[in-house]
Amino acid sequence: MLSIDDLDTPAILIDVDRAEANIARAQAHADRHGLKFRPHIKTHKLPYWAKKQIAAGAVGITCQKIGEAEVMADA
Repeated sequence: MLSIDDLDTPAILIDVDRAEANIARAQAHADRHGLKFRPHIKTHKLPYWAKKQIAAGAVGITCQKIGEAEVMADA
């Protein structure tokens, strides 16, 4: 079994069930209040999770830096 000492760094460890539940909860809150949700990707910076947020109902994403936007646009 892989241990934490076997991981190359930097590494990202994600509790997928919790992340998906958080995405659903945030989108449900926006939907309840009639908001067009455009979550900020500054925490995950991963196209995979940005696509999950859009699939859940977000109208788009928000990036802080041009480089982040370029990574998302290329995905």
